[in-house]
Amino acid sequence: MVRMTSLRVIILSLLLGVTMFTCKIRELLINPVANTHQAPMEMCSDIDIRSLKIGTMASKNNSVHVIIFASKRTGSSFVGELFNQNKEFFYMFEPIEVYTHAVMEGRLSNYLFDSKSIDTLHSIFTCDFHELPEEWQLNVQTNCNFGKAFSVTEVCKDRRTTNKFTKRKRQIRKTLTEVCKSRRHIAVKIIRIYDINLLRSLLVDSKLNVKIVHLVRDPRAVFNSRNTLNMINKDFIRRGSEDEILQYCRDLEKNVLVVQNSPDVFRYRYTILRYEDVAKYTIQEMQKVYKFLDLNEDDDIVSGLSGDVSLGKSPKFSTRKNSKYVVDDWRKQITIDDAFTVQRKCSHAMQLLGYLNVTDYDQLRDLDLELTVNFDEIHL
Repeated sequence: MVRMTSLRVIILSLLLGVTMFTCKIRELLINPVANTHQAPMEMCSDIDIRSLKIGTMASKNNSVHVIIFASKRTGSSFVGELFNQNKEFFYMFEPIEVYTHAVMEGRLSNYLFDSKSIDTLHSIFTCDFHELPEEWQLNVQTNCNFGKAFSVTEVCKDRRTTNKFTKRKRQIRKTLTEVCKSRRHIAVKIIRIYDINLLRSLLVDSKLNVKIVHLVRDPRAVFNSRNTLNMINKDFIRRGSEDEILQYCRDLEKNVLVVQNSPDVFRYRYTILRYEDVAKYTIQEMQKVYKFLDLNEDDDIVSGLSGDVSLGKSPKFSTRKNSKYVVDDWRKQITIDDAFTVQRKCSHAMQLLGYLNVTDYDQLRDLDLELTVNFDEIHL
């Protein structure tokens, strides 16, 4: 482990600050059960992302509990893998996915989805798997593939018996607890919780040291990726939304606004990370994340990142992609009409996060033309 030196990049002033402002739709945004069919949040034009600052307050001797707070097709598997490869972390890949399936199959009330999800995150962060639900059968199999610390255990070695969950429940619970406690830090990737307000109880829990890395991506890229994936978004159906990409952009704005209006809760515990930045400048951006988390860098992860991002094209759900290629690939696929549609629906979210519009086909296809600006250059 090597301490971060003064030569490394100073973290940009991103989020978490004290600017308080009035917005006519504050109640709509902060209330998680508010009507989602309202107009986009154009009237909240006084959001100043530069007024929010990341920092550090936890001792380096403390464990940290990281939530990668993201949405579908935003590069969360790639970012999660950066934590998974760190030998100090116990990492879990989408631990609440099983509840989506349970809701869609009628085994769980959608009303209980959020509370079950938060309870599960708390259990993971305390390494308490005593009340392991039956729904976790699928999750255990998933983490045999994506959780490095867990994948080398006896539970995952015998694939012929992986499905025999009921008979092996005690062994799985015992193994998860042992592996979880053997690692200093814990990280989870979630793409199925859309309201950052729901994480408050974890942030204020004095027994935990929860920090949120809010991963975002250009809405045009998200739109294109979800379309080319050609799979039903079960969580979109579960939520009863009408316009998937509009909902994504509303969620982005709402969550940033919640953070800005709750500096006492989110100060030093929230930062935002653009997929475009971490894909193109992986080591530099992860250095910033590590500093935000108040962690020392891991030689293994820093030296291994270059290999991870230099691979060729890979399957759609791979955690090891050529991110420098993938990050702009959508610009060669999306139609100009679809790009214009997303820009219209997501104009404020794009401005908020530093994404630039294209005005014609040539700009869209010109990969030498950057479509992001630095956070410190944003003027809202």
